[in-house]
Amino acid sequence: MGKSKAKVDQIIEYEQSMLESHIQEHNLSSKWEKRPSKDGYSVRYERLFEGSIFQAVHARLEDETITRLMSIRPPEIQDDGQWTITKNPNSGYTVTSGFAISYGPFEWQQAMNDWLPTYGLGLISVMGYVQGEAYFSEVESGCFADALKRLHWLESFCVRVNIQVEKSCRRMWGWLDEQCRPDIAKMLLDPEELVDPPHLFDLMEPRSRERR
Repeated sequence: MGKSKAKVDQIIEYEQSMLESHIQEHNLSSKWEKRPSKDGYSVRYERLFEGSIFQAVHARLEDETITRLMSIRPPEIQDDGQWTITKNPNSGYTVTSGFAISYGPFEWQQAMNDWLPTYGLGLISVMGYVQGEAYFSEVESGCFADALKRLHWLESFCVRVNIQVEKSCRRMWGWLDEQCRPDIAKMLLDPEELVDPPHLFDLMEPRSRERR
């Protein structure tokens, strides 16, 4: 069913923004400054690169990955955002984001993971959903920017999937509301009396929850 998310000791959250309101919110210099950590992280650094790009790094640990990330120029990308970076056990790095999450896992996920690495991408199963990720070999500005661009391709598809699923959910819940509302009106005539839900669809077979 595809790869599952492995436990890692180091997780880095990287933020980058060119929003003027965001930049004005932080009184920063061009040098990295240590700030109070938050959201369960023990390390946080921020800087304002060339007066126009806000950057922040949050991490569990101070290590060489943070040092390298803070030594490179900001990747040349069009999007503001926040990304999660992990160091792979053998070599290289993985980057993902909250936009690369969609519904899953699904039956052809493994088949997709047979060709996604051709584009430096992959899908993993995480707590009842799938998450896209991109891989890069070195913490270097061009290499990191390339990974973010490839991840953006997968993010865009995840967003399209999520929009379609949301539309389907709205349609199905709306249909259920239309079908059941008359029964609710009857119940209000006698609040003490409970009635059975209408038989509108086939119910799950016994123990089928264990197979989902």
